[in-house]
Amino acid sequence: MTMFVSLDGDIVSRCTFTTDGCGPTIACGSRLTRLVSGMRTEDAIRVSPNDISGLLGGLPEDHEHCAALAVLALRNALRDAGIKDRRRTT
Repeated sequence: MTMFVSLDGDIVSRCTFTTDGCGPTIACGSRLTRLVSGMRTEDAIRVSPNDISGLLGGLPEDHEHCAALAVLALRNALRDAGIKDRRRTT
C-alpha cells in the first residue's frame, strides 16, 4: 500500500492510496483516508490500527494486519512530506 498526502500548512487537505491488497486492506485504506482528510498532521500521525479497526466495526483476526499496513503507509507518507512524529525520542 502506498499513501499520498497533500498538505495545506499543518492540515491534511487530501489523502489517497493505492494497493493491490485484499478487500480488508482496501477498506482500511479507504477508511483511513476519509478519517485523516481535514485533520491536523500532528493528530493524523497518531491514528492507530485500533482506531481504524474500530471504525470499521472490527476486522477478522487474520486481517488485523491490514489496519497496521494502512497506518504505516500513512505515517510513511507524512514522514516523506516532512512531518515528524513528535512522540518518538530518537
